[in-house]
Amino acid sequence: MSVDSEKLQTRIQHRAQDLTAILLRRYWSILLCVGALLVIDQAVLQPQLARLSVYAPQINVAGRQRMLSQRLVKLALVIQATHKPEESEKELRETLDQWRTAHVGLLDGNAALGLPQTTSPEIRQAFAQLDPHFDAMVSAAEAMLRGKDSPATVATLLRHESQYLAQMDRIVGMYEVEAQSQATNLRYLGLLATISVIGLMLALGHLVLRPATRTIHDQVDLLEDRVAARTAELTDANQALEREIKVREEAEQRSHELSGQLAHTSRVMSMGQLATGLAHEINQPLAAISNYAATCKLVLESESPDREKLVEPVQCIERAAQKAGEIVRGMRSFLRPGQTPLCEVKVSELIEEVLALCHHELARNEVKLTLCLPEHAEVCVVASKIQQVLLNLIQNAIQAMQSAPSEKRELQINATAADQNLLIEVVDRGPGFGPQVDETVFQPFFTTKPSGLGMGLAISRSIIQEHRGKLWVENRQIGAAVCFTLPIDQAQHDQVGTSTDRVCR
Repeated sequence: MSVDSEKLQTRIQHRAQDLTAILLRRYWSILLCVGALLVIDQAVLQPQLARLSVYAPQINVAGRQRMLSQRLVKLALVIQATHKPEESEKELRETLDQWRTAHVGLLDGNAALGLPQTTSPEIRQAFAQLDPHFDAMVSAAEAMLRGKDSPATVATLLRHESQYLAQMDRIVGMYEVEAQSQATNLRYLGLLATISVIGLMLALGHLVLRPATRTIHDQVDLLEDRVAARTAELTDANQALEREIKVREEAEQRSHELSGQLAHTSRVMSMGQLATGLAHEINQPLAAISNYAATCKLVLESESPDREKLVEPVQCIERAAQKAGEIVRGMRSFLRPGQTPLCEVKVSELIEEVLALCHHELARNEVKLTLCLPEHAEVCVVASKIQQVLLNLIQNAIQAMQSAPSEKRELQINATAADQNLLIEVVDRGPGFGPQVDETVFQPFFTTKPSGLGMGLAISRSIIQEHRGKLWVENRQIGAAVCFTLPIDQAQHDQVGTSTDRVCR
């Protein structure tokens, strides 16, 4: 990330932090206002609405007062007509007590009747105008209870009742108007609180949500720009990587080709070193063919040729020709460049074919050969490549023992099968690899021989690794051993590479 990008990112982060702090303050302010409105609603409006239900008992009691006044007058008339029967007097007393209690409760409040104290000046003034009629009717009723049920007393009740009823109707109407007025005011206050909450919510959206949304959009746009820039960088890097991979593949392909050529050159050089011995091996069947041909000629030139005497020389000529042909075919197969397919071969035959190429070299250096080979063990390999490994190892062993006395020159080739692997050991009785054996001996161009190229062990290890095997060296009590393994199970073999391309790895 560039310095300008880091500065831009830091500035955006600081701006986001400042904006977040401002939005939080606005949010809490609006939240406090909404909370205050809710508190006002619960502490003021709701109690007022609850008080409206109080006017219902007052209106009911005030309306009942009119019925009680009418009942009072009716009982007075009954008493006057029946000359004070006891039941009517008792009912009159109860009615008077209820009427008087309700009148006082309407003014001063009465918990038993559920009546609050009347606080409206207009209604209290109306009660003050009602009191003379109320007092006159109470006095007349008490007089009748004391036995003064004269026509004048009843007339007083009748005269004041009409005025009492009219005034009480007015008071009931005033209660209703007061209740409606307070209900209207509370509705207005509730509507105002609702409008205030809606306004605060709109303010919340304008002052908090809108800036937050804008900030989020800005951050998203910035992120998209950075993603696009990063994508472009990754695209360029990917294209550069693809070019690098292509160059590397071309280099590896070239390395494969050079390695294959180097392996083939190594086989040609090995064959060149064995040329004298191979010429001697080929010369023997050719000389035998020439001798047997001369014998056949002498038999044919006789006066009476005996054809039976020709059978054995001709058979010998055929065997000698086949032997020479096998030697030539082995040389051609060993020297053939390029890839040969995997095939199952017997280990004993594979090793014996190599030893046929090295027979003269072993004889010339007076090396005793000891073999320990399994009879029926088979491996799936590229035969020419494994033969090249064996040829390199046998030549190295012969050269390592040149300074030893001839009677101590012994070469052992052992092959054993164990744990789904075939172990082949090439053991000599030379000076060994020195006190410390490490991977240096497998490095290309490392050699201890004045005329060596230092590629034999490197190429051999590469070939064995292609066959999913392992090659290593070790010192023995006398001499040294080069060992390698090959998998026996054919299913474990993938197609071997087209060349010994691991020489320089």
